[in-house]
Amino acid sequence: IIVGIAPTTVEMAQVDAGGTISFEGTAYNMNDPTGHRLLRLTYTALPQGGFRHQGFVSADKGESWRQTIDLTYRSIRDEGS
Repeated sequence: IIVGIAPTTVEMAQVDAGGTISFEGTAYNMNDPTGHRLLRLTYTALPQGGFRHQGFVSADKGESWRQTIDLTYRSIRDEGS
């Protein structure tokens, strides 16, 4: 999987009871092998349609996470157009 321009592997994917899909993996820094980061991406269906996409990164092997992305996607059909 390629995320942006960083080569990335996904080590874990799961779907919870509420329907949230989560992926965790590693983004590899090709210029600095000590600069690899863990990534966590989640996709959650919204009751009004569409979904929420959140991304997190950890530089300390998962001890702490920093949110890097929080987007909401909706179809224009969900808007009643």
